[in-house]
Amino acid sequence: MLRSIQVFILPDRLKPEARQGIIDGKKKFLLLTDFDDVYLEYFKTFRTNISKALVRPREFIQGTALTGGSIADFMCSFAEAINKSEPLNIPSIFESAQNDAINKAIASFTTSLTLTIDGRLKEDAKPTQALSLAINKDVNLLLSQLASTISYMAPSIIRQVQNTAFESAQPMKEALLNTNLARLMEIMSSGLTAAIMSIPTLVLRLFPPTDLLLAADTIQNRFNALWVEIFEAYKSKGESLDVRAFPEKWDQVLQEATEGEKTSVSSRVEGAWDAWALNASQQMLSTLTEGLVELGKNTQVGEIDSYESAARFLLQNIQLDFEKKMAAEYWGSKKEAQKKAFATAADSALKTQLAQWQRNAAEIKKQLQRLLDRLTKEYEIRLQNSLSPRVEPPPYEDIVDVTPFRVGCFLKNPDDTC
Repeated sequence: MLRSIQVFILPDRLKPEARQGIIDGKKKFLLLTDFDDVYLEYFKTFRTNISKALVRPREFIQGTALTGGSIADFMCSFAEAINKSEPLNIPSIFESAQNDAINKAIASFTTSLTLTIDGRLKEDAKPTQALSLAINKDVNLLLSQLASTISYMAPSIIRQVQNTAFESAQPMKEALLNTNLARLMEIMSSGLTAAIMSIPTLVLRLFPPTDLLLAADTIQNRFNALWVEIFEAYKSKGESLDVRAFPEKWDQVLQEATEGEKTSVSSRVEGAWDAWALNASQQMLSTLTEGLVELGKNTQVGEIDSYESAARFLLQNIQLDFEKKMAAEYWGSKKEAQKKAFATAADSALKTQLAQWQRNAAEIKKQLQRLLDRLTKEYEIRLQNSLSPRVEPPPYEDIVDVTPFRVGCFLKNPDDTC
């Protein structure tokens, strides 16, 4: 369909001083005051007619209505074309103005996004998902602003420009997320070191030196709680930031560090139980020794079978008491070895006391034999003297009565010879 058009030709009525300013390079922009009055009248007519045309939407090119925004962009290109004294092809100028507006909008979008990303980089590292949502929100806001800037253009053009801007934003967003991920990896690496360094302190809190007499299952339960405290806390932190931020083989490293402390604790616990068992063994051996000594005092010389039988019975009772104590109180891993060691030590103590008792009994026998030999000699001498008396011998009853000698012997120190 043919449409009538109205062409406005604006005369070149630039004032001489303005023209000379342009030639000299001193004047960079033209103002309405730089034109003659005739030009201004033509321009007013042109502006009036355009304003009337805007009462009903018009198009310089198909699909793009004349609006305040489109005219604002158009007038800059239009003025530039006038300044260049070029033929005024309005559709071409309008299309060029539209392209310039698109380029400016995309450039403004890129500049704003760069500033936004720079601001994000100055902030502390954030979880990847949270930062991604935040930068997406920033991009969407800037895309909305871009669309508002060129809202007079056709919807298809606006969508195309937004898509172009969105695509240009992806590398910038990816770079931001990668930088943030590197910072998260540093955080997790430092966190792993801190977690490992904290293990000895936590272990000391769970296993103080005064509380090491523990069963194996108690040790395991406490280490399970420690594992939850360290491993799960570190794992949850990493998952909340970004699973890619975990150091390589972090779980194995934590496991090895924890197991190393567990081995150390187990060794200290075994040492504590060894000390406990040694103390219990010494107490029982002391009781056994005291009982054997007392038994020796109450057993007559020569009754070796009676002494040994009673000593064995005492030994069995002491061993039974030790085994009961071990069963009720000992939670170490060397129970059978400790019982065997005690049995060996107790048997050695019995043999030692038995040998001592036998030596004492033998010594007493020797003393008695020496006493008997001396009394016999004295008796023989006295008997001989009685047979050939120099003086009248005492009565027979006094001669054969050895009681005074025995009493005198036993009143002396047993180590003396009667």
